[in-house]
Amino acid sequence: MRKKQMSQILKVIEAKNPQDLPTYVVGDFNSHKWTEGGNRPYDAMRKAGFVDPLGNVYKSTQTTSGATAMKRINTHFSSHNAWSRSAPVKPWVNGIYIDYIWTSKGVNVSEWETVVNVDKAGKFVGTIPSDHNMLRATTVIR
Repeated sequence: MRKKQMSQILKVIEAKNPQDLPTYVVGDFNSHKWTEGGNRPYDAMRKAGFVDPLGNVYKSTQTTSGATAMKRINTHFSSHNAWSRSAPVKPWVNGIYIDYIWTSKGVNVSEWETVVNVDKAGKFVGTIPSDHNMLRATTVIR
């Protein structure tokens, strides 16, 4: 199913952007770098020429050569928190992401943040607004 959905997304982008203008694709892709059998939505986006600014490729624990984010804030936190009081954090540079901000050529990412408000023990402060942590990027279109 995800393969079909990715194909549909990419066809819409192609149809709506015949001038190949800088493009963002943002959303919950329900697949991550530890998904059994590979992260097919991720692979489809990269094959179509989109960039993951974090370079968070399949089973990676370090930044990969495809990373373009110049400044990282809290990228070791995962994007899905499952309403847990403890913020999901990994010892690697990139947490586990099922949510993405994809960019096309012509977009510079000066800053990327996984927005979390946690105390010293790694517990969320206040009300958890969603089962996903917000992602924020500061970008410049060239």
